[in-house]
Amino acid sequence: LTLKNADLTTRSNFELTIPPDGSSPLLELETTIGRLDTAIISHYLPTGVLPTPVVSWLDRSIVSGYIPRAALTFVGPIIDFPFYDGKGRFSATVDIEDGVLDFVEDWPDARDISGTVEFLNEGFTARGTGNVIGENPVTISGGIPDMRNAVVLVDGQTTASMSDVLGYLKEVPFFAQQLGSDLRRLESNLGTTDVDFFLHLPLKDLTRYELDVQLDMHG
Repeated sequence: LTLKNADLTTRSNFELTIPPDGSSPLLELETTIGRLDTAIISHYLPTGVLPTPVVSWLDRSIVSGYIPRAALTFVGPIIDFPFYDGKGRFSATVDIEDGVLDFVEDWPDARDISGTVEFLNEGFTARGTGNVIGENPVTISGGIPDMRNAVVLVDGQTTASMSDVLGYLKEVPFFAQQLGSDLRRLESNLGTTDVDFFLHLPLKDLTRYELDVQLDMHG
């Protein structure tokens, strides 16, 4: 089956079994998806089964980018999706290019994101690169392990100039509030910094995020 609209083209093979006892139909589906603009991806989210905080965060955070290709598999009773109890399997692999992610409101965006997102039943993982601090790419991994818990995990590493790191610290409200107005006086014209960070972001209450950062300065 081939389906096409203004946004995308999909090609699918599937088998649908409708039990005579009135129980949930069983679906076995394999689908590939062509190029898709991530800015309109919220139109295709299964909003009826995903937790509201997850849908709201995805809808707000995905600013731009495109998906050159994606593939998904669905096996199990339709009524049990997204298979929190393991009665079926939903998996998808999505490649992303030139993405922009506004992952926390009022923080600098992550830009030029390229990578792969892999969904498996109730969660997803992501890995790739993007620009967060300065022009050097950041190696990023993370995801939402369980949609019901709705916590985003982000782990990243990069090397940036000391001036870019200070500029970033001054833009992030967390650091501006914790380090006070004296942070504005700090400047650096020399040196590089190895940055490792981990973000724990509960979507049900974004103010309760946890951020761990380690800076190793050179020169």
